[in-house]
Amino acid sequence: MVIWRGWGVLVLIEFAIVFAVIRELGFEEPVSGLASGAVAALAIWFTGRWFNNPAKDRVVVDAQTGAAMRLVSRHSLFWIPMQWWALPVALFGIFVAFGKL
Repeated sequence: MVIWRGWGVLVLIEFAIVFAVIRELGFEEPVSGLASGAVAALAIWFTGRWFNNPAKDRVVVDAQTGAAMRLVSRHSLFWIPMQWWALPVALFGIFVAFGKL
């Protein structure tokens, strides 16, 4: 079972697409693992930072009570914000490159 909030499922999609494309380009094993991990990690990091940008939060005021509420939109996979998935993806690329997986 995969659990995500917002666009958090993009972590899996970006990871799969980047790894598949770079592996299909025919690089040798260590290079393809490192390149795949690095490119996927960068894509996930910047996508997650863009989606989870606190500047996109909105403050709304209830007309009847005058109470202010902050509306936040968070995007996560397994309760971990998208951008923090970049580290495990990069580590996975290193493990693939050196034949540990």
